[in-house]
Amino acid sequence: MHLGKVLSLLGLAILLAAAPASAGLVTTSETTDIRADEVISDNLIALGRSTMIRGTIEGDLISAGRNIDVSGSVLDNIVAAAQHIRISGPVGSDVLGFSQFLTIEDTVFSDVRGACQDFVLRGHVHGDLVMAGQSVNLQNGSIVGNDLYAAGASVNIGGMIYGKALVGCETLTIEGVVEGDAEVWAENIRFIGDGRVAGNLVWHGESSPAASWANYVGGTISHDPMEWKEKTGKTDSKWPGRFFSLLTALVSGVVLIGFFRPLLEKGLAAFADRPWVRLGVGALGVIVQPIAAVILMVLVLTLPVGLIVLGLYPMFLYMAWILFALVGGTLLFSLLQKGKMNLWLGGLLGIVVLWALALIPGGGLICFVASLFGFGILLHGLFRIFFKRGSVA
Repeated sequence: MHLGKVLSLLGLAILLAAAPASAGLVTTSETTDIRADEVISDNLIALGRSTMIRGTIEGDLISAGRNIDVSGSVLDNIVAAAQHIRISGPVGSDVLGFSQFLTIEDTVFSDVRGACQDFVLRGHVHGDLVMAGQSVNLQNGSIVGNDLYAAGASVNIGGMIYGKALVGCETLTIEGVVEGDAEVWAENIRFIGDGRVAGNLVWHGESSPAASWANYVGGTISHDPMEWKEKTGKTDSKWPGRFFSLLTALVSGVVLIGFFRPLLEKGLAAFADRPWVRLGVGALGVIVQPIAAVILMVLVLTLPVGLIVLGLYPMFLYMAWILFALVGGTLLFSLLQKGKMNLWLGGLLGIVVLWALALIPGGGLICFVASLFGFGILLHGLFRIFFKRGSVA
């Protein structure tokens, strides 16, 4: 992997995590419904099956669930993770969204960042739009006031981009206008109707630029195919799967923080006090659990228990990775902020940084050691839950 790609990826990861979050009103009911005449004068953290915001949130909205529908006003940031997210009301600052389907129909007065399967913009983003997904669709009439950074299988620019556009995809369709320069990694570019790039076009595709593109590009067209092929010669992109793994990790982190924050805070304190004990306990757990599962299955009478223990093993390893990212990220954030702890911001920062580190040479070893630490944190938490002890070494 080229160093430039690693740095770009790390920069994107930091961008995805850079959304402020602090405690306020917390709801964990199955459905949260803020009526049109309601005003929440603080941050709202809504964790449940469905969140509907028809009124006004004067702080941040932080929500995780199946469906999130914001038709009212949020004066600060939105941080959301759900299967379906629809924002049809104004947002005063940033939107950070992770979902299967994400739609923005109104005005966002700062940046929009996220990852999803299908993204649709029908409104106005005053700042940057940073989006990774299978489909990224900026429909006719949509506006991005600054720059577009998009990655996906297909990207459609049907509106207006007032800044530059950096796009990586299989097929890029331009039927709107890019006022700045465009840099594109794709198999093909299609210009439709009045679609155009007012600035320069840098094309990283395998084939040469089509002669007809000159009719749609106001500046120069340059061809740099060097970055298109990996050293193996393959052109299959692994980035959609990598971004999906980031999405699932962030959603898992949001759920863990939302539902188990007190336990995480205790685990954080225990880890900070005796980190090497967590490493030792974690390494022992990683070795002992599969052996115990096999022994239980061999004993026949305990076969179902052995199967359960064995089935939980990969889930525990994944949760261990997440837990270390949350705890390690929070401690890192604390060091950067001179002692200020923030599980929401620090935890999400830890996830994206550890995810980015996994992509560099030697990253697998880093993640393995992180999982050992995390396994120790997980066992510590399970001990507290089932044995109700105030502390454990």
